[in-house]
Amino acid sequence: MVVERSKKGPGFDYWLGDGDDDLLFSGKARLEVSGILSGSANKISARFRQKKQQIKPSDHLAPAYVAVVEFGNPTAHVEAT
Repeated sequence: MVVERSKKGPGFDYWLGDGDDDLLFSGKARLEVSGILSGSANKISARFRQKKQQIKPSDHLAPAYVAVVEFGNPTAHVEAT
């Protein structure tokens, strides 16, 4: 479940969690999402690598998931980092 939209600048889009914890980000995870209108497997892989690099500066905060969705031939690549 999305707990909160990330503030601009930390390199990821959302904080994930179960919403039951009193400590807002304790035991939570980060989520970075990106979309491509149309592209090859190579383009999806390149975008995925780019997004992994983008979230690297905030790796000390919490575990992360990166999702890249290609909409032309609906394909998604989601991975825990």
